Amino acid sequence: MYVVKDMSYIELLGIMQLSALSKKRKHQSCLGIINEHDVLKLIEKENPDIVAFSVLTLDASSFKNLAIDIKNKHKNLTIIAGGPHATFNPEIVDSWAVDAIICGEGDDAFIDFLSAVEGGYDYSDTKNLHTKAKKNPLRPLIENLDKLPFPDRELVYVKGSHLYNLNVRTFMTSRGCAHHCTYCFNNKYNMLYRNKGKIFRRRSVDNIIEEILKVKEKYPFDFIRFGDDNFVYGVDDWLEEFSVKYKKYVKIPFYCLIRPNIINNELARLLRSTGCHSIGMSIESGSASIRKKILKRGMSNEELIKAFDIVYENGIHVFANSMVGIPFATIDDEIKSVEVAIRCKPAYPNFTIFTPFPGVELSEIAYKNNLVNEDLPPRTTDRSVLNCFTKKEKNIQENIVTLGPLIVRFPYLKSLILNILIHLPPNKLFRYIWIINKGYLGSIYIWPIKVSFFLKIKLFLKSFLFEMPGTNK
Repeated sequence: MYVVKDMSYIELLGIMQLSALSKKRKHQSCLGIINEHDVLKLIEKENPDIVAFSVLTLDASSFKNLAIDIKNKHKNLTIIAGGPHATFNPEIVDSWAVDAIICGEGDDAFIDFLSAVEGGYDYSDTKNLHTKAKKNPLRPLIENLDKLPFPDRELVYVKGSHLYNLNVRTFMTSRGCAHHCTYCFNNKYNMLYRNKGKIFRRRSVDNIIEEILKVKEKYPFDFIRFGDDNFVYGVDDWLEEFSVKYKKYVKIPFYCLIRPNIINNELARLLRSTGCHSIGMSIESGSASIRKKILKRGMSNEELIKAFDIVYENGIHVFANSMVGIPFATIDDEIKSVEVAIRCKPAYPNFTIFTPFPGVELSEIAYKNNLVNEDLPPRTTDRSVLNCFTKKEKNIQENIVTLGPLIVRFPYLKSLILNILIHLPPNKLFRYIWIINKGYLGSIYIWPIKVSFFLKIKLFLKSFLFEMPGTNK
């Protein structure tokens, strides 16, 4: 049994991949969702041999407590944890009520673990796997991604569920990211895998097309989200082949992620002609100095603006994220982020607050400079936990998150919002505005999600209760 905290619009491709690998070896799979199921009752019903947690840092306490509850009722049930939190906090194997954790790329390690449990023999020497008795090194990265089975869609596309009914499906064409942004886990991940294989690996075009067509036949859809950290690094042979075959066999509009500094007219035209409807292209900070010195995103404001102009001229909608509350940033820097976003004119401008997740270089910088209390675990992305900002500054940051998209969409409101409204205490009205903006801009311009009226209401309420800025998760 696989266990996750929640299920969003985006498929859980990691556990879906593990499920496909295990099913290939005649194992059975089921899914428990903490926010939707009574996992303990589900365990009684399904009687699994193994419970596998997929843990994000924000959800760590929920899984830690669940492991205790499971062991209290099922002492001999084997529990294994994986995901980002286990990878960057491997010491949890010693303090949690789990039998093992998997660090890093877990495909082969998980299968070795399953085989050991099934055969009743010791798995403590398995690479990528830690137990209380032994910590093991990482094995090399998987070079040939085509050898992997397609993710198990049946695990999450349960008839009647919102994922089953969505018109959007997520696919991955690659693994790895070659960049070194300090706020992203990929930078630290790359350090873990230094000298253990090529970081960025692609599936073949034919392999990707085959998966898309098979999923389309069984679970119809009319929009694709490519979830790669960077969909392309420029115009190359792979992209040209992909463009030809995608237009011939798939012909479905899609969304992908791209860095601004690789954008040129040739790339934008090729993406648009292939079927690219929208892209995610981050600004992160309006301060070129912060981007270069703190975030390691060495691109000027002029490069950013030019990239957005090119994409805009080619008819592609852009989701653009900017962070506030970056260590050493000032309120003037936060205002610059709004002003640069106004000039870039993204269809969906978004603002988030930096949270010092363990295993991230920028978090280590924050801790090293005593900007966050040692006993304060990351628990929210809605309000800065850094102690270098005053309460007033944190209020302004929170208001920029909620009102920033409104300023960017309607620049004539800039003076009213930046000079008056962001200095008010955060309030429900600002939060309503944020929710409405998020739902409208996302579904109209970026991800054209089509769902029933009742599902829209359900997802709206869920967004209001669990994703609203200022609400601890």
